Amino acid sequence: MDHVPRILLHSDAHSKLPATGQRRALVIGQLRKIQRSPGQPGDLQSPFAAGESNIHVNYCAGFAISWVVRDGKVFILDIHGQ
Repeated sequence: MDHVPRILLHSDAHSKLPATGQRRALVIGQLRKIQRSPGQPGDLQSPFAAGESNIHVNYCAGFAISWVVRDGKVFILDIHGQ
């Protein structure tokens, strides 16, 4: 069985998730996709710091999800909606 990296969701990002509905399901589905394939680049990438991982941004259901991979873990930095 392949190792699935741990995903860590910042508390501010967690509070911005839709409470219920289809948009919530789509955003959570995108988080799972990022978790399963952290090597896939996001829709946008930006250098985090010299020699560090890139910050990735994925767009889903009107939300921008920013994330970075470090030490084999996926860190969700922010979820920003319209």
